[in-house]
Amino acid sequence: MKEFHNKHNHELSKHDGKDRITPEILQGIKNLRGACKNDGALTEAINKQYGTNFKTQTIHYQTKLLEEGDNGPPSQDAETLRKALKEDCFKHKYFYKEKIINNQLKSLFFMTKRMKLLAETFNDVVFLDSTHKTNRFNLPLLDAVIINNFGKTSTIFWGLLENEKEDSFVWALNNFKSAIGKTPKLVFTDEDDGLINGKF
Repeated sequence: MKEFHNKHNHELSKHDGKDRITPEILQGIKNLRGACKNDGALTEAINKQYGTNFKTQTIHYQTKLLEEGDNGPPSQDAETLRKALKEDCFKHKYFYKEKIINNQLKSLFFMTKRMKLLAETFNDVVFLDSTHKTNRFNLPLLDAVIINNFGKTSTIFWGLLENEKEDSFVWALNNFKSAIGKTPKLVFTDEDDGLINGKF
């Protein structure tokens, strides 16, 4: 439905608010969120299925509430992840570092024995990439891989970072150097400035 302001003659957008979310629509969000690649696509699918006109922000807020209902708050999950990784590291002698500020997880670095062995063996060329806050903790995930002797990529470490600034990447990469005692000859990254500036 379109309306025009009688003074400025511009289209007024009529969006449905959160009060329009019914139990049926909420169930639809639950069912569709895993099949849609982002909240924009999910909003489009919900609006099409239920004849609504939600903004992406409204549906995004509902998905966050559903996540917290399913998993608990991110801070609680972060503490569970920390404990699990620390127990594994103590038991299996993995390499693990974390940055905690005001009792909040800011960054972590994780490398298993197998990852370390791969890194020590195939460290001439390392591929680095980060994702922008797409995980449960709203922290960028840094993933490092090498090409093994079968021509396949293998992860050699991963980390959750406080942000995508140079200092965060330097922190992760210094942990990597500390773990294997070597520096790769060649590092491939995408065009992220923080990652490029932070590499070794």
